[in-house]
Amino acid sequence: MLDRLVKNLSLLLGSGVVVTLLNIGALALNARGLGPSEFGVLAIIQAYVTLISRVLAFETWQPVIRMGGAFKQEMGINLTVVVATGVVLDVAASVGAGLVGLSVMAWWPEILPLDEVGIANLYIYSFVLFFSLGGTPKGVFRLFDKFDLLAKYQVINSLILFVVSIVLYVADAVLVAYLLSFAGVYVLYNLTLLGHMVGFLRKKGVRAPGVRDWIAAYPMMRSFCRKAMGTSMLSSLLNTRRSVELFVVGHLCGNAAAGTYSAVARMMSVISRFSEPLKQVVFPVVVDLLEAGRALALNKLIWSLSSALFGGVILVGFLGWFVADMVVHAFLGDAYSGNGLLFFYLLLSALLQGATVHFNPLIQVTRGIRPLLIVSVMSYAVFLIMSPLLSIGYGVEGVAFSSFVGEMLAAIFLVVMSRRCLADLVGHGKKGLN
Repeated sequence: MLDRLVKNLSLLLGSGVVVTLLNIGALALNARGLGPSEFGVLAIIQAYVTLISRVLAFETWQPVIRMGGAFKQEMGINLTVVVATGVVLDVAASVGAGLVGLSVMAWWPEILPLDEVGIANLYIYSFVLFFSLGGTPKGVFRLFDKFDLLAKYQVINSLILFVVSIVLYVADAVLVAYLLSFAGVYVLYNLTLLGHMVGFLRKKGVRAPGVRDWIAAYPMMRSFCRKAMGTSMLSSLLNTRRSVELFVVGHLCGNAAAGTYSAVARMMSVISRFSEPLKQVVFPVVVDLLEAGRALALNKLIWSLSSALFGGVILVGFLGWFVADMVVHAFLGDAYSGNGLLFFYLLLSALLQGATVHFNPLIQVTRGIRPLLIVSVMSYAVFLIMSPLLSIGYGVEGVAFSSFVGEMLAAIFLVVMSRRCLADLVGHGKKGLN
């Protein structure tokens, strides 16, 4: 089991290094090419689309793994229904997200710190909401341990974005050209991934479900939807945090500050590129260990990871304090200089979030989604209360510090809850699979 985790994690981390370098290169080109103010508009537009997509999307890849794992050996109709249900939910969520995103902008444009030109650009970019179809394909490929395939897709997608960013920078392109180019890459990635999944399943002899199959599998479909909705609520809270932060910065400090905040925050993708693969790999391993009743092995795995990750937080955070100003200037240029403290606070927030990501699967499959929803809401609330107050005297750095405090409280909660979950499993010999 540990060999499987190490193999898949090493694969994803290896590709993650390449993806991170390409994304950081693209970020530097885009931030320099547009400047803080226009980059702020671009960031706010992308943040709005991300927010709508995350709130209305179903996190289908986790139910595909949890429910499809029991059927992948037989390759029968039950697996097909699981996958088909995921695709239907992806399509429904994408259409709903597109309609809601456009409607909100038509009825309530004041929600975003954008002028009329910015709102017009947002309408152009919002069509990508109709193509958020990658959830189920990712679940299928992870279910069959095709992490190498997903890694290749990530590298190719980042390479295309990097090349596009070079062209836009050299051409001194306007903001609309950036939006159309990035939208095209996003749509291409999702449609290609969906098509590859269909071909992959056909080669394995999986047929499309009929009407009788759907009727017979109705109870399983209800369970799938329930799991997908629960994980989607959690994912929405976790993944829309940065979008909400950007709206707050834009309203409180202006678009130029939002551009600076977004550029520095995106540099933290280096951390998420290492932490997100860990969550993807740990989730199926936690499920397998719990199903096998191997509580001691699970306990050892979780705390071994915790020791390594929190040790990394201390080391990287210490180094970050000394090199913050230099890193910001080197990557983003003169227009973004003087934001070392902003970099440091966002670095600490990202480190804490990354160091606790392996607790989420453990708590989710033993205690359900509710504890994770509670901690996410608590972290949100702390940020929303503190940021307006601190922005008055400290500007964008005050907003970043508010984010750090919220993440610190969330990390403490996750550690305490995980200790309780593991103590129950080890002490009572329970499987604990929810």
